[in-house]
Amino acid sequence: GEGGNFYGIWNGASDMVISFTKRFAQGEIGARVPLFQTEYSRIYGLGGLRFNWFMERFQWRTVAYDLNGVARPFDTATYKNTLSQRMYGPFIGCGHEIYLGKRFSLSSDLTAAGLVNVVKERAKYKLGDSSIQNKLSRNELTVVPSFTANVNLWWYPIEGVQMQLGYQAWTFFNTKSMEEPIGFNYGVIDPAYRTQYFRVVHGLNAGVGLFF
Repeated sequence: GEGGNFYGIWNGASDMVISFTKRFAQGEIGARVPLFQTEYSRIYGLGGLRFNWFMERFQWRTVAYDLNGVARPFDTATYKNTLSQRMYGPFIGCGHEIYLGKRFSLSSDLTAAGLVNVVKERAKYKLGDSSIQNKLSRNELTVVPSFTANVNLWWYPIEGVQMQLGYQAWTFFNTKSMEEPIGFNYGVIDPAYRTQYFRVVHGLNAGVGLFF
């Protein structure tokens, strides 16, 4: 351009959009084994297999318009950095449920798990028409200890129906996270990841169960 204006997709962009997304998913299959029971309370063991998934994605899209305000595919580019951590492993624990009266009960569960963490690090520069691109692809395996705790209020309105409202927390040790998501060296893309020694995810849960 003229008059001291910069030209270029990254250093003279007309429009930039940056987004950063974090997601967490959890699933498990297991069994509850009665250990001790009275008329008003029961203690049970828990065990099974668990899956947890952390996904972080940073995306930077930039567009350089010409003097007429037109941008062609080769005038746009994206940088995307994805950190995916899928964790698999067994869990074991115990729980205690107390009957409160009037079809209500209160339960608390504690579990521990040893998870194998499949870490995938992917970072990529790409021109809008895909004519030029460069990427980083790296895989790692780590071990992640995990502990969970939850407290639930149960209501049994009629036979075969139960409703649940509670609070649950998952803790993880030795996961990874993005420290500096942008690797500015196009020739050797080098975003910085760090070991996050402690991570916690927590929130409310609600559910309905039907039994036949």
